[in-house]
This record gives sequence, C-alpha cells and structure tokens, in this order.
Amino acid sequence: MQLTITTARLNAIADDRLEDVLARKIASIVRGRGDHAYLDHLAPGLQMIYATRHIENEVRRDGFEAYLSRGGGHLAAKAMQGYELVGAECHAALVENALATFLRRDTSPEPYAVLDDVFKHLEPPRSLKVEYVRAHPEEFVASS
Repeated sequence: MQLTITTARLNAIADDRLEDVLARKIASIVRGRGDHAYLDHLAPGLQMIYATRHIENEVRRDGFEAYLSRGGGHLAAKAMQGYELVGAECHAALVENALATFLRRDTSPEPYAVLDDVFKHLEPPRSLKVEYVRAHPEEFVASS
C-alpha cells in the first residue's frame, strides 16, 4: 500500500517538514486499519517513518521500559529495522539493547535508565530519513 500523495507533492515538501507530513499520513492509514499490525503490509520506508517516529516520541516521553511494558515490542522491532534501513546504527543498537533487556525480564531500572539517557541525547536521524525518502520516492507516492 502507498500513500495518496503524488510525486510532485512529495518533491514540493521541504526537507524540514517531510518526516512530519509523512508521519501524519501514515498514522492515518494505520489508525484507519485499527492496529499497528497493519504496518507489516506497508512498504519498508513507510514502516520506517512510522515506527521510528513513534518510538522516538514514546521513549522521550516515558522511557523504554514503560513503552515496552505497554506492548511496544512489535513497533520497537520495526523501529530498529527502520533505523538500520537508513543507517542510524546507534539508534538501532539502543533499541536492540532495550528489547534484549525487556525480553530477559530484567527488572532493574538501571539498564533502562542508561539506554533512555543515551537515546534522549541523540539527535533523531531526520536527515537520514529524508535522504531515504528522496532516494526511494516510489515507496511514498501513489501509483500512477
């Protein structure tokens, strides 16, 4: 499935607004389907935008432990894949470590606190995401 956005419209969106515009459109698709599992049916770039944006917002607000405890594992795995897709290796590694900590059922707050702190101090990889979108517009536009 693709967004209902044209190539001309995609090209007209300024780089500093691109992720925001796409994230809103993708969120409306996912919400319209009623669950995050629908994300699996979207193109890799759409998954990347949605999942990375989602985890960035959730972790900055509540931290990895709270996010994963609320059932965020599926999207965390998608976010990790998304970060790898765009070459944001540090972000991917932090998410991978948080998932591993959660799956070990580690109840100590220390590993999460360290991961949260590092993640919150990293700049979101917006430029890498924009580069990906610009290099793979077919994943983000409506078919002709």
